[in-house]
Amino acid sequence: MAIACGCCGGEHDTVAEVRACCAGGGPREHRPEESHPPDGSTPPTPDPPKGPPPNEPTPDKPTPDEPPPPTVILAAGPSGLGRSLVVAPGQGVPETWADHPRFVIDADVLAAPAPMITELGRRWAERLPCVIELAAPLDRHPGETDDREPWRLDPSFSFPLEQLAHLIWSNAFDLRHPDATTFEPVTVAVTAAAVEPIPHPADAAGNPPQATAHPAQPAGPPTESTDDPTEAAGGPSGEGSEPSSGTEGEAPSADARPAAAGSPRGVGTVAEAPPGRNAGDVRTAAGPAWCDGGPLDLDLGERIHAPVLHTAWLSDGKVTPVANPTPTASLADDQLAAVTHLGGPCRVISPAGSGKTRTLTERARHLVADCGLPPTALTLVAYNTRAAGEMRERLSELSGLQIRTLNSLGLAIVGGTGPFRRQDRSARPPRVIEEREVRDHLERLVKFPRRANTDPAALWIEALGQVRLGLRSPEAVESDYQGDVDGFAEVFPRYQEALRREGVVDFDDQIYRAIEVLLREPEARRRAQRSCRVMLVDEFQDLTPAHLLLIRLLAAPTYDVFAVGDDDQTIYGYQGADPRWLIEFDGFFPGAGDHPLTVNYRCPPAVIRAARNLLTRNQRRVTKAIEWPTGRRDEDDAVRIVTTDGGTVGATVDALRAHLDAGAAPRDIVALARVNATLAPVQVALAVAGIPVDPLPGIRAWLGRTGVGAALAWLDLALDPRRLSPAAVREAARRPPRGLSPKLIEWMSEQRDLGGLERLAGRLSRERDQEKLLAFVADLCLLAGIVDGGGTTADVMAAVRGRIGLGTAVESLDRSRGRVDRSTHGDDFDALHQLATLHPDPRTFRAWLVEQLNAELPAGEGGRVHLSTVHRVKGLEWPHVVVHDASSRLFPHRLVTDAAGREEERRIFHVALTRCSASVTVVAPADAPSHFLDELARPGTPPSPPAPAPPSGGPPPPPGPADVPPPPGSRELDEALREWRKARATADGVPAYVVFSNKTLDDLVRRRPTDYPGLSACHGIGPAKAENYGDEILAVIAPFAP
Repeated sequence: MAIACGCCGGEHDTVAEVRACCAGGGPREHRPEESHPPDGSTPPTPDPPKGPPPNEPTPDKPTPDEPPPPTVILAAGPSGLGRSLVVAPGQGVPETWADHPRFVIDADVLAAPAPMITELGRRWAERLPCVIELAAPLDRHPGETDDREPWRLDPSFSFPLEQLAHLIWSNAFDLRHPDATTFEPVTVAVTAAAVEPIPHPADAAGNPPQATAHPAQPAGPPTESTDDPTEAAGGPSGEGSEPSSGTEGEAPSADARPAAAGSPRGVGTVAEAPPGRNAGDVRTAAGPAWCDGGPLDLDLGERIHAPVLHTAWLSDGKVTPVANPTPTASLADDQLAAVTHLGGPCRVISPAGSGKTRTLTERARHLVADCGLPPTALTLVAYNTRAAGEMRERLSELSGLQIRTLNSLGLAIVGGTGPFRRQDRSARPPRVIEEREVRDHLERLVKFPRRANTDPAALWIEALGQVRLGLRSPEAVESDYQGDVDGFAEVFPRYQEALRREGVVDFDDQIYRAIEVLLREPEARRRAQRSCRVMLVDEFQDLTPAHLLLIRLLAAPTYDVFAVGDDDQTIYGYQGADPRWLIEFDGFFPGAGDHPLTVNYRCPPAVIRAARNLLTRNQRRVTKAIEWPTGRRDEDDAVRIVTTDGGTVGATVDALRAHLDAGAAPRDIVALARVNATLAPVQVALAVAGIPVDPLPGIRAWLGRTGVGAALAWLDLALDPRRLSPAAVREAARRPPRGLSPKLIEWMSEQRDLGGLERLAGRLSRERDQEKLLAFVADLCLLAGIVDGGGTTADVMAAVRGRIGLGTAVESLDRSRGRVDRSTHGDDFDALHQLATLHPDPRTFRAWLVEQLNAELPAGEGGRVHLSTVHRVKGLEWPHVVVHDASSRLFPHRLVTDAAGREEERRIFHVALTRCSASVTVVAPADAPSHFLDELARPGTPPSPPAPAPPSGGPPPPPGPADVPPPPGSRELDEALREWRKARATADGVPAYVVFSNKTLDDLVRRRPTDYPGLSACHGIGPAKAENYGDEILAVIAPFAP
């Protein structure tokens, strides 16, 4: 850890630098020295350790021109301190430690330290003393580095030697040089906090007493380690034994006696603390106190009935004994238990409405204001800027606190600013670039097709996030996108290098680069860890794998993380969030405590019961009991389920209006939906009704979406088939796909009426093209007949969707999507059909729709009704919630088919319900309600896990592609596809491989798809390429179709 210097007021990395500074020489480089046995013999030269060279000596022994280390009394102290010893091979130990187990750290352990870390970690956490025989070189700060790309690491990654060194040295006396016994907590107290060590009790001649040496009692050669670290050679009670009765209780406090004369490995000049009122390691203004480097335990001083100074305080020069006074804030019992957690990692499962933000901020106030923890040792991490602002407001009276979002934390580490400043360089924070510059960088590396109404760069930005936040390999991400980001694995490192070359970072790179700094710069990592000795992390369930890795690197080696979150609110799976972070919390943060919050103070009891019943069907969750405050009763209609045959838009507007009529202000009401598009008709209906409403983000660009644009083009053509719009003809001819070639579509757009289209069909030489064109004309005539016959807008849209086949075509584009993080084409079509029911006249529908989507009614004193997707409102609340369109198509979303995805959909519905403080109304279609509605009524059980796959055997698998002979006409189709690709690449201004790779063309020749689902099954054709090129490809393949 970095150590505050009482002489210069600054900080130093090592004890040696602090001593040198106090002696007037300034910080100096501290060179490692050889360790010699007490008998004066020269030990054999050990093999050099693997990894980077040590950056500090072991042991920390002063050079001749530096002041000596503080005199240290060898004192086990009260048993609760759990102090250990570090000794040389074969070295004896004082009587107090004679019966404690002895663990050997040799080259084999350093090569595979995990079992030893587990055992020593358990003993350190439980304060069980032991003797550690150091038989191989290990620095106190090993300075490990890892140059791998962060995406290659699991969030559980840690530096093993750093962890092992901490477990060895943080709370153990170093006896390897008996004439210079050291104890790290005392050294920190003397150098950083400027307190005086309690001197050795001297005899009449002024010599300190000696301690009796108890030789090691190995069951074999003392330098050999066993496979199980608990079987290392122990004391007299046998191999790997725990101490006899009384040893783990109150340790003996009698003075140590001289070692046997001539003992080759005697204890040397050490002394145990005297009993009585002067017992302790150091003397403060308030009296003697013990110094502690074990796990943070706020009750330790009270349990041992003596003052205890912990290194978390001492490192910042604070001589404040650990204590756990009762907080002054009024807290419920479950909140109080969490706030007064004794120390170490802690999981606080906090269901909706349980007061998690209050619990987290009161924990910070308790540690700093009540317990005296230096604010510089504490970091609060908020999920977003809104939450960070709320934390700052609640803790405004505490100066010096670090309250950061994950990204601001990452940016400070990358730039070396504030407490993350590195001594070897000036602070140069990189410039943060916005999305426009991200696109500019990508366009220099990738040739994007020049096509109207497309955004190919958006998929590349998503893919960058999958690597840098999801910690997934670029190759796997490229494969997942099915050809929509061809070449991504090669572009990714070039993009990262371009950012570094220009000294900039984008949003996700703030996290990714911070991880790189912590992995590759040990000094920066140690400084960052000093500011994050205690971390309080909000919304823990929303962390991505990269976020979790960042927090673990910062919290190491003690992992003192107070994590507040709710696995039942994990709804950002598409970004990498996983309920596993909380379900398996003690695996990521060993020895973690558990303080669940169990009372929902927000929602009415009926809502709590319904949400509780719903979640019982999920398998991957922490079992929890959620109650409501004593004495709270259900309001009337706290939970209402409205099923309707007349359309969910009207029913939702009626529900919203009912709250307004009952006296609720518009700002107190929210309408929530699974996806954004389904709220477009609600916004328009509210505007028409004169109810002030917040416009949906991005709704004005919604008319340009693929399915919406195609449907409106068909409507335009149906309104006046005698004056055809060229743009509408081109759009309608492409969707639904008919296999019309681009050249034929262009000829069609030149015709001005239906007669011109029919004459064009008569001039075509290929009969199949004639049939396709005439079918297009027939579809136009069908729609025109509906309009001329007095049909409504909804009638026309129903025909476009069903009889024309546009609905099937656009939904086929959705089926290859790997995530449902925004509206699908099918969702768009559903919304457009609902909008059509609001304006029956098809001739004025488009103009009316544009006007309504751009309308913004002024808000009165009561504000506006809010509209949002569920994903945007987590952490927020309103008195009244209306869940719009809880249909079987949306809850769960129809594209979600796997078990994990269905569980997340259930969590999304749960989050929607629990945003209310007074009532929730769920609106669903009577003919297709969500099955979640039935689950609200009674508890259930999660489904059984899938049965294991049957053993291999049975008939041989069908022949693979290489075994199947190519169908007739393959060569001709291959030539046609390559010719099309060449023309398309020229028109788009990109290389041919950007359009389709050779492998994709080969798969098209083999499969010969005839529709969009068939296209999506081909290698390298994802949703974007299917949408951009699908109709043209199908037209090329059509003459060769089987």
